[in-house]
Amino acid sequence: VGEGRMTENYFTLWNQHMGTVDVLDGRRMHVEPDGSFVVTIDSDPAGDRPNHIRSDDTAHELYVRDVLLDWGRDDPNSFEVHRLGPPPGRGRWSLDEQAERTAAMMAHFADFTGKLSYGTYKLPPNHFSLAWSADHTGAMRSQVYVAGRFLLEPGQAFVIDVSDGGAEYFTVPLSNIWGTTLEIVDRTGSLNKAQSQANADGTWTYVLSPEDPGVHNWLDTDGLREGILTLRMAEFPEGGPRPDLAATGRVIDLADLDREVPHLRRVSAEDRAEQLATRRASYLRRLPEGTL
Repeated sequence: VGEGRMTENYFTLWNQHMGTVDVLDGRRMHVEPDGSFVVTIDSDPAGDRPNHIRSDDTAHELYVRDVLLDWGRDDPNSFEVHRLGPPPGRGRWSLDEQAERTAAMMAHFADFTGKLSYGTYKLPPNHFSLAWSADHTGAMRSQVYVAGRFLLEPGQAFVIDVSDGGAEYFTVPLSNIWGTTLEIVDRTGSLNKAQSQANADGTWTYVLSPEDPGVHNWLDTDGLREGILTLRMAEFPEGGPRPDLAATGRVIDLADLDREVPHLRRVSAEDRAEQLATRRASYLRRLPEGTL
């Protein structure tokens, strides 16, 4: 594990339909004093193996979810994979076979993303109060997801009020109508808990808008007046989310910002430039190859 231990890390074994076969919570797994750890995966019971993922004949894919909350501090895990036992009975795939499987996987995930976006568009616009949890299609039952779509007229903004229910991690990312993530390096197209400023009572308020509203918690739509927003909450206290878990949204006129959200910290152009410079430097630390 890295020196900056992540708030959220999971090793999830999926079946072919992204349903959970077994999962290891990487944050709570056994780690030696030197930071090393061993994860085992096979179809046998764990026995005395502390970090064991039990497979079965439906297992298809191992998904490692490393989530960095504080981009300037958190470090992803590093690991090596070793196959034990005899080599597989079949030979390596040919280039043609690899190409066919690559094309099939790309088509599968394009269809998967399209269905998620289409499902969001079955909801009325500017409706943001649906919370759900699952252990299928890539979701995890220990987390809460809130999704909706925004549709704004010129001069409007969408205000999001969040009570995190004790979640140590949450993020509010934006995407276009096809589910493609918006600019996150030089714009605040997403904000997580570490990048946001809380209200005095511990809740959180965001302003989603194509135009800069002059508040720290600005979700920048990169000029779009229509798109999708998804809130994901994770790492709840023992026993699950507190009863105060909630996320709602409302449309306001930007001209009424002072009346609607008087408590939000205002930022100057210099403050915004500093916020974005810190964001870029933190992003390049975690993904140095991500941009020029």
